[in-house]
This record gives sequence, structure tokens and C-alpha cells, in this order.
Amino acid sequence: MSLRRYTVRIGERSFTIDVVETAADRFEVSVDGRVFEAALVGEHDVAGGASSPAMPVPVAAPDAAGVPAPAAPPPVAAATPRPAPRPRTDRSAGVVTAPMPGVVLEVFATPGATLRRGDAVLVLEAMKMRNTIRCPKDGVVAEVLVAAGQPVGPGDVMVRLDLDLAPP
Repeated sequence: MSLRRYTVRIGERSFTIDVVETAADRFEVSVDGRVFEAALVGEHDVAGGASSPAMPVPVAAPDAAGVPAPAAPPPVAAATPRPAPRPRTDRSAGVVTAPMPGVVLEVFATPGATLRRGDAVLVLEAMKMRNTIRCPKDGVVAEVLVAAGQPVGPGDVMVRLDLDLAPP
């Protein structure tokens, strides 16, 4: 079972979203304390990055003399320095990464083994809890980069998969 916590902003409100993978295609999603059961129906790789539509420039009404008032500039997001990107779980990249800091307890995957989406890859202990880390996609284990007893950080690559050799 792996946990992901997201904080998202919609308009002026922030929401905390916890996603717990309870099975290969089942999730428990908590949005600000409200819990929902969710099932994965489809998974698709999306080319390119996120995009946002261009913001329209506001047009002010003319004054009594017919002269347009200056328009207020569109809102600009405050420039906040962002840390350099860390390696993240990319389910399309054929890697299994640590979802949180912890210590690897057991490794089930071996190089050359065929894994199906949802198969147990390893057990990670985090905050005194055992978390079974599951395979994100069908593939063949190309490389195991961790061993039992090894500490890992969030986003560390633990297993590489060859997706081209995935069973049909």
C-alpha cells in the first residue's frame, strides 16, 4: 500500500488530497477528510506537458467623454523560486521509485523476471509501517537497484523495467 499526498490550489482554495493504492487498480482518495473509493478504469500516456489557456486582457468601458479607461493588467502569479526537480515516479518511464523515505525490507523482483501491473516488487518500511510497492506496468525486470536493508528517499529509482519486453 503506497500513499501520495498532494496539495492543490483551485482558485483561492487549497485542498489536501491523499491517495492510497489499496490494490493494483483500487484507490482510497481523501479530499480534505472526505474519503472516496476509486477504481482505475484506464491509464493513458499524454504527450507534452501541462498547458494553460491564454488569459484574456480585460477591456475597460469608456468614460463619459468616450475615452477608454486604462485596463487593469492581467493578474500575474507571484514569482517564487522553485527547487530543482527531483526524480519522480513516472509510471510511463518503466521505473519503480520510492513513494516516500524508508528502508527496503524485502525485494521480490529479480532481473529477467516478467511482472504484471500490480505484482509485488518489494516491501518498504516507512514510519514503522510495511508498504508493499507494486509494479506500475507490465514489463520485464531490467535492473534491481536496491537490496534489503538499504535506505531510500522519495523518488529514488529502485527497479528498472523493460516495457518493450512486456507480455501481450
